[in-house]
Amino acid sequence: MRPRYEKLSSIIEGAVRSFNTAGPLRTLQRAVERTIPQHIFSINLIVAIEDSIAEVYEGLGDRVPDSCYRQRWSTEADVEALSWGGQTSAQVRAYFDAHARAVITTLDDEMVGYAWLMTEDWTSHEWLRVNLAADEVWGGYIQTAPAHRGKRLLAGVRKFAYPKLIAEGYERVLVFVDALNRSSLRGGLSPGRRYVGRIFYVRVLKFVIYRIGGKWGAGFWNRRRPYKFSFDVFDRDGPSWSPSALSSE
Repeated sequence: MRPRYEKLSSIIEGAVRSFNTAGPLRTLQRAVERTIPQHIFSINLIVAIEDSIAEVYEGLGDRVPDSCYRQRWSTEADVEALSWGGQTSAQVRAYFDAHARAVITTLDDEMVGYAWLMTEDWTSHEWLRVNLAADEVWGGYIQTAPAHRGKRLLAGVRKFAYPKLIAEGYERVLVFVDALNRSSLRGGLSPGRRYVGRIFYVRVLKFVIYRIGGKWGAGFWNRRRPYKFSFDVFDRDGPSWSPSALSSE
């Protein structure tokens, strides 16, 4: 009974912490995601974000983590290690199969965080296939150990990776963030970041009702047969959305 009690206690503590830091709606969203698999049912409002790699890098200035943290590129030997934080070994393998690479942050040779970068088209949220231009990179799953959150690890990742991406001819990083994940929206604020649009959808098995770029649609899509689109459906030349308007839906 003791392990069961400890597990229940851990769940309650996590829920309270999420409620205090992320709010009730985000906590409820996380609970639904953990209870019902995405391929069965999901409802979400996500924000489409575009970062100018050069501008974001220039705007970092001295915003870097403590010198005790180190960054490196992932290798095939990291498959098992990269599966902590919510992803399975099969999901990690799918990243490598798509020629993706992760920036791994370590402290005393122990992994404390990672961030995936993909240079090939990528399927997100089990049904959205983002088509990348030749100079675009997709920013994938990011994980930071709880004890190291708030330590500017993402700034360290950018300091490490962005000069290399610029040298390889890449100009923009595209990413989705859940509108209710306000900590990530606030934490990513920087010169060169633009909020270009929103996607709302309800998905039951393969049937999806969506609104992308202000236009409604419906159809049957999943990871094997995804809905394909590029960020050009958004007003990429218009002004960036204000953070206060991102979740007003």
